[in-house]
Amino acid sequence: MNSKFDKLKGKIKEATGKLVDNDELEAKGQQEQDQAKAKEDAKHHAEGKTQEKREEIQRDAIDEDETKEL
Repeated sequence: MNSKFDKLKGKIKEATGKLVDNDELEAKGQQEQDQAKAKEDAKHHAEGKTQEKREEIQRDAIDEDETKEL
Protein backbone atom coordinates (compact mmCIF):
# COMPACT_ATOMS: atom_id res chain seq x y z
CA MET A 1 0.00 0.00 0.00
CA ASN A 2 1.09 3.59 -0.48
CA SER A 3 3.21 4.80 2.43
CA LYS A 4 1.64 8.27 2.31
CA PHE A 5 -1.77 6.68 2.71
CA ASP A 6 -0.47 4.52 5.57
CA LYS A 7 0.96 7.64 7.24
CA LEU A 8 -2.34 9.46 6.94
CA LYS A 9 -4.23 6.45 8.27
CA GLY A 10 -1.86 6.32 11.24
CA LYS A 11 -2.30 10.03 11.94
CA ILE A 12 -6.07 9.61 11.92
CA LYS A 13 -5.86 6.68 14.32
CA GLU A 14 -3.49 8.59 16.58
CA ALA A 15 -5.71 11.67 16.63
CA THR A 16 -8.81 9.58 17.23
CA GLY A 17 -7.06 7.80 20.08
CA LYS A 18 -6.19 11.14 21.65
CA LEU A 19 -9.72 12.43 21.15
CA VAL A 20 -11.41 9.44 22.78
CA ASP A 21 -8.63 8.95 25.33
CA ASN A 22 -7.67 5.52 23.98
CA ASP A 23 -3.95 5.01 24.52
CA GLU A 24 -3.92 1.74 22.58
CA LEU A 25 -5.45 3.31 19.45
CA GLU A 26 -3.12 6.28 19.76
CA ALA A 27 -0.09 3.98 19.99
CA LYS A 28 -1.33 1.91 17.04
CA GLY A 29 -1.60 5.08 14.96
CA GLN A 30 1.92 6.13 15.90
CA GLN A 31 3.20 2.66 15.08
CA GLU A 32 1.59 2.79 11.62
CA GLN A 33 3.22 6.16 10.98
CA ASP A 34 6.61 4.80 12.04
CA GLN A 35 6.22 1.79 9.74
CA ALA A 36 5.23 4.03 6.81
CA LYS A 37 8.29 6.19 7.46
CA ALA A 38 10.51 3.11 7.53
CA LYS A 39 9.07 1.97 4.18
CA GLU A 40 9.73 5.40 2.67
CA ASP A 41 13.29 5.41 3.99
CA ALA A 42 13.95 1.93 2.60
CA LYS A 43 12.53 2.91 -0.77
CA HIS A 44 14.68 6.06 -0.93
CA HIS A 45 17.76 4.07 0.09
CA ALA A 46 17.08 1.48 -2.62
CA GLU A 47 16.55 4.23 -5.21
CA GLY A 48 19.85 5.81 -4.20
CA LYS A 49 21.68 2.49 -4.54
CA THR A 50 20.09 1.95 -7.95
CA GLN A 51 21.23 5.39 -9.09
CA GLU A 52 24.75 4.73 -7.80
CA LYS A 53 24.87 1.45 -9.73
CA ARG A 54 23.68 3.18 -12.93
CA GLU A 55 26.39 5.80 -12.56
CA GLU A 56 29.00 3.10 -11.96
CA ILE A 57 27.92 1.24 -15.10
CA GLN A 58 28.07 4.46 -17.12
CA ARG A 59 31.57 5.25 -15.82
CA ASP A 60 32.71 1.72 -16.69
CA ALA A 61 31.26 2.02 -20.19
CA ILE A 62 33.03 5.35 -20.73
CA ASP A 63 36.30 3.88 -19.45
CA GLU A 64 35.93 0.91 -21.83
CA ASP A 65 35.28 3.22 -24.78
CA GLU A 66 38.34 5.30 -23.96
CA THR A 67 40.49 2.17 -23.64
CA LYS A 68 39.29 0.89 -27.02
CA GLU A 69 40.18 4.18 -28.68
CA LEU A 70 43.79 3.86 -27.55
